[in-house]
Amino acid sequence: MLKVQRITCCLLVILLAFGAGAAAEDAAAAVRSINHRGYNSIAPENTLPAYRLSKEKGFEYVETDISFTRDGIPVLLHDSSINRTARNADGSEIAETVEIGSITYEEALAYDFGIWKGEEYGGTKIPTFDEFLQCCIELGLHPYLELKENGDYTENQIQALVSLVEGKGLRGQVTWISFQPNYLEWVRDRDPEARLGLLVMVWFTEDGFDGLVRKAAALRTGKNDVFMDASYWTMHLLPDGMKQCVSVCRKASMPLEVWTVNDENALRSLDPYISGVTSDTLQYASFRQEKP
Repeated sequence: MLKVQRITCCLLVILLAFGAGAAAEDAAAAVRSINHRGYNSIAPENTLPAYRLSKEKGFEYVETDISFTRDGIPVLLHDSSINRTARNADGSEIAETVEIGSITYEEALAYDFGIWKGEEYGGTKIPTFDEFLQCCIELGLHPYLELKENGDYTENQIQALVSLVEGKGLRGQVTWISFQPNYLEWVRDRDPEARLGLLVMVWFTEDGFDGLVRKAAALRTGKNDVFMDASYWTMHLLPDGMKQCVSVCRKASMPLEVWTVNDENALRSLDPYISGVTSDTLQYASFRQEKP
């Protein structure tokens, strides 16, 4: 009987080890390559043509930025003003500064959001958040939804965005990211299972990064996925920056993603603990190191 028990225990250990190896392989296969504002090196950023090109280039995850017009319509725009990415209907530059929050959606439609990237994109209009979600559904894309640090959102606005996601049948199929923990808290309060990523730009020490990780951990509900989304630029500039970030995240069992990486050598040098990268053109899975 004792011999049988020992054999059974050995088999169990082998099965568990095999399962752990399979889980590691699954984790490696699940590495996310997130296309930053769509394939914006060619197409105009945060427009539907850019996300269609993301799909053509093989991306499954796409990032966008959400802003609100004066009449409360959520649209895709990175800056607080439209001047960098919009032109007048005739293609000329806009002389005065136009804040997206100071014009209505109908007024925004008078501007061209594509021609600045090329004549072939002339006539492209600013997409609504609803149109973007529908585009993701049709193309099979998973959106990363950034709640901008300069967005000045109200809690009602953010919860309205969550409701739009739910209305499209995308609950559990989107990721919310922000530099502002309170914006993510509002998402969590509306949807305790929402996947949340805390964006971080600046930290100077391992202890400083640890404090940011604790803020992210406070977003956990026991039902959701929470991760850190750190600036590769900062991580690269700090002595042992990547090593320190990975060490802190490992200790906290906190997944780690990075933004924005556009250099192939930089992608190859990423620590294998990093589970996703935002890039304008490159897919991280193509350069993923083997786990030790």
